[in-house]
Amino acid sequence: MAIEVLYSFDHITYHKGGSVLSMLRKTIGEDNFNTAINHYLNEHKYKNAEAADLFNAIADMLPDDVQGPNGAKLNITDFLEPWTKQLGYPLLSATRVNSSTIRVEQERFKMSKSELEEEKYRNPKWGFKWDVPVWYQSVGSKNIEMKWMKSNEPLYIHSEQPVILNADSNGLYRGGYSTELWQQIIKLIKEDHLQFSTQTRVRLIDDSFAGANAGLLNYSIPLELLMYLRNEQDYIPWSGALKRIRELDDKYGTVREKDSFHKFVLALSSKTPAKKYVDFVLKNYLDDKQFVEVWVFYVYGVIHEK
Repeated sequence: MAIEVLYSFDHITYHKGGSVLSMLRKTIGEDNFNTAINHYLNEHKYKNAEAADLFNAIADMLPDDVQGPNGAKLNITDFLEPWTKQLGYPLLSATRVNSSTIRVEQERFKMSKSELEEEKYRNPKWGFKWDVPVWYQSVGSKNIEMKWMKSNEPLYIHSEQPVILNADSNGLYRGGYSTELWQQIIKLIKEDHLQFSTQTRVRLIDDSFAGANAGLLNYSIPLELLMYLRNEQDYIPWSGALKRIRELDDKYGTVREKDSFHKFVLALSSKTPAKKYVDFVLKNYLDDKQFVEVWVFYVYGVIHEK
């Protein structure tokens, strides 16, 4: 049907496709990814191609030492098909098992668990499970590690400290945490937010609000997390926070409710060292690679003058 063709090329499809390729690039390494893409383009120039052609081209050029979830060479088709042929993406939920171990389990992330898809999409053969490259950072360490999470079993991470899932935001999945872990993470980010990269801080803000919006988390968690912004100088976490704040503001129905929320936001922003001046942006973000982030800064507005 024509409408199905239209949906096959909508913005969600393109954004998800780009995110999957970005995750793949990080998984196999940028040099391997670029070599494979060049091979694919040369093989199929002036021709039509489909997803399987891309998968095969990447597999042809992939070195044997790139390991998949089973320890053998990564099977590109087995890895990518669940990401490209079933709806959505996973939520990885972390809970502490004992003083030295954290268990991570996966389920499909949905804004509304009761909402049903078209019947033909409801029962994919992978059961809404994925093999997931899990990048994580233990609090107190600057290192970001990666472990494979198999689609059919939980992942166990040995750490006495809380861990941040999807550190640096390389993967197409959300991170969720038990209330205990959230509280520990919030305490630690308030004490020293610079132990986490800018991308990781944005990831924590976005995942906390997404969990609350989906009814998986009390809103007190993301609002308490925002308190660390009093020390945030970078505009990227602020821009992400402002987007979520505006979404939450729209949920309030009465002027009295909005007034209380506005007072909270104003009190928060009045303490921040973040800058809005063009001079500040020009002095600190001269790299052309930051162009998109600078644009986001101006779209989402001014934080605070100081």
